[in-house]
Amino acid sequence: MATPLSFRAVYKVVDGQEIDVDVYLPAQEVPKGGHPIRESSLASPSEGECSPAALVIDIHGGAFMLGSSDMVNKDQVQDCLNRGWIVLSPNHRLCPQVDLLDGPMRDCRDLLDWVYDGGLRDAVSSETSSPYPLDLDHVFAFGTSSGGTLALSLVSYPGCASRSSPLQGLQLIQAFCRLGVRSFASSRWNLRYVRTMQLCRQLLDI
Repeated sequence: MATPLSFRAVYKVVDGQEIDVDVYLPAQEVPKGGHPIRESSLASPSEGECSPAALVIDIHGGAFMLGSSDMVNKDQVQDCLNRGWIVLSPNHRLCPQVDLLDGPMRDCRDLLDWVYDGGLRDAVSSETSSPYPLDLDHVFAFGTSSGGTLALSLVSYPGCASRSSPLQGLQLIQAFCRLGVRSFASSRWNLRYVRTMQLCRQLLDI
């Protein structure tokens, strides 16, 4: 499968360090500058405008100490794009240069604030040639390993809970949230901690 196209946007700056996110847009075509734009074929024939796109935040793993946004599974990203969803794959500061709360968790929460406060809208508008409405009533998050834990931290974030449209769904993939488990064969890992992408589809009614 071909690697999905994306563009990179800065969502925060800390002590002169830019922290960015890879933004994948659905229904890509080859645009000017090599960035993806939405195909005109997705425009509503009656209104001549695109339908608002739901957002999925996909956070990479790496034990909070390793990795980058390039590590996310591109097949999963493409599957979301095929459903008409926008995918955000953020970078975050890594431990032990920063602690977990003030580094990775704070960065992912600031990403969510950036999305709700219009930062994503402005970034997408600067990269596309036509209006690209966002559905902020349907924002989801998932991640692999430590990324799943960071996704889980967004649910307990007061800034998220106070929003009129908080996170609508969550999926953890082998989330690092049971420190006492020695073996992945333990029955504890079979517990269902969160909703799955199937529920995301039900909530979107698609």
